[in-house]
Order: sequence, then structure tokens, then C-alpha cells
Amino acid sequence: MIFPLPGDTLLFSTGILTDTGQFNYFILLFGCFLASLIAGHIGYFIGTKIDREILINNKYYKIKDEHLHKTEKFFEKYGAWAIIFSRYVPVVRSFISQLLGLIGYDKRKFLVYNALASFIWPFVIITAGMLLGKMFPNAIVYAEYIILFLFVLVSLPLVKEISVQVKHQIHHRKNKS
Repeated sequence: MIFPLPGDTLLFSTGILTDTGQFNYFILLFGCFLASLIAGHIGYFIGTKIDREILINNKYYKIKDEHLHKTEKFFEKYGAWAIIFSRYVPVVRSFISQLLGLIGYDKRKFLVYNALASFIWPFVIITAGMLLGKMFPNAIVYAEYIILFLFVLVSLPLVKEISVQVKHQIHHRKNKS
């Protein structure tokens, strides 16, 4: 919820391990559903407690009020799909619930869409891992390489964004001098 973890990689690799009997598929699905559901609800609650003005007038980072209004319009239009698909974007899934609470997204809609997303996301990823484990029984031998590959693949957008931000900060400091 607060610290983005490589959830897709972990879910996929545990899906592979279900075929070896190290994890029970249904218990794993239920546990991930419950964890995702609870984290989403807590995040939404935290978001409702954040003062919008603190974000807009913060000296370390400034979020423009117009961006929050655009965000509200976006979620009015694409709410269900945005909540569901955000689970597949590592950093976004960590903060979307707080953002929805902050902008005052309809609580009932959030509860329904969060429940759907909390079921669909682990179901798809764990099942994909399990199917890979069934199709390639020796996949467990290569699990470390698969996990490393998936971790790198999932981390690439974050690394790119960090490098863009660092370049922006360097450019901004040079222009200030």
C-alpha cells in the first residue's frame, strides 16, 4: 500500500510453485484477494484524511489543483476500468486507493471496484504462473531466472521515470543558477 513491492513477480512465482505443491492455489488466491482488498480499503481511508491544501501548497513537491480536477474527471469517466487495470502497474497500484480517497471518489463504487480488482488481479497473475508451471514442469528449476527477468521487466518503467525525474531536477537546478 505505501511501499511498492514487486507484487506481480511474487504472485507469478508463487503461481509456478502451486504446481509443485508448495502452495495451495485456492488458499493463495484467497489470501491475496483479502490482502489486496484490505490494503485498498485502508489506502482509501488514508486518502480521505489527507488535506488537499497540504498537497497543493507543499514546499517539496507541488500538485496543481487543476491536476486533481483532471484526475477527478478521469475517474468519473473511467473509474471501474482504471481501478481494475491499475493493479497491473506496480507504482500506480500502491497509490491509487489513497488518490481516490483524496479526490472524494464515490465510496460505494470504490468498494465494488476495489473488490473486483482485488479478485481479478491475483487470479490472472497466479493462474498464469500455475499454467506455466504445468506447461513446463521444469520451470521451477529456472524460477530464479524467471523471477529475476520479471522483476527487471516490471521495474523498467520505474527506472525510466526516476531517470526522467533526475534529469528534470538537474536541468531545473542548472536553470536556477
